[in-house]
Amino acid sequence: MFDRYNIAARLPEFNDDPVQRLAHTVAAYTNRTDDDWVVIATRNAIPGHFTTGITWGDLRALLARLQGDSPA
Repeated sequence: MFDRYNIAARLPEFNDDPVQRLAHTVAAYTNRTDDDWVVIATRNAIPGHFTTGITWGDLRALLARLQGDSPA
């Protein structure tokens, strides 16, 4: 059964800070693999690339950089 209170308790605070919002969103989707698409920009539009966009792995790496946990 879906327990929204349990989920809310484990998530970082959601506020007006974009980095905190990203942390909150990434934490809410821990079940998504790094290669799952979040935003698809194009499909079959760029030669050699079936799909372009942003994956959950991209968002996790970006968050790590923003929080200082990963080298640039």
